Amino acid sequence: MAKILSRSSFTVLWGYAVELILAVCLSVLIWLIWDKPSIDQFFERTISDWLTITSQVLFPAGVAIWITYVNLETTEFGDYLNHTGVEKAYSAAFVLPSAIFFLTSVVLVAYKGSKIAILSYASVFLLAYSLAMAFSLISNTAAVIRLYRRFKIELERERRKEMDKGR
Repeated sequence: MAKILSRSSFTVLWGYAVELILAVCLSVLIWLIWDKPSIDQFFERTISDWLTITSQVLFPAGVAIWITYVNLETTEFGDYLNHTGVEKAYSAAFVLPSAIFFLTSVVLVAYKGSKIAILSYASVFLLAYSLAMAFSLISNTAAVIRLYRRFKIELERERRKEMDKGR
């Protein structure tokens, strides 16, 4: 019987599912604790701050990290990532948070100007999702840094072996 998902594919999908589940749980908890007028009142006082966080901090940081990763893909390290089969997973892991941060900013701007009920709920969910994505972005960045260190160590070992053979 053929495998439907490899172990690494399952791990990646589970990572996305956990972020989504966390966002849904946090959103439901907020909606259960506070009613819509309370949420609207909270957003009236804080929406500019949330917009600053999502559009001026998280989105540019996510894009900068993704651009840095794309530049790394053009090096020997990128070949190593491709060889180990994680290159596409990490690329997606850096693009998705940026897209969520951007979408959150757009929804917050729309909500700020309209006060449409569905945008209130979407704002709560997307802010919770952005929080989960921010943690994942940090975690994925740290994972790539660890992989880079491992790559440099392996590369140095290979170079030393080559030097020892040449002697």
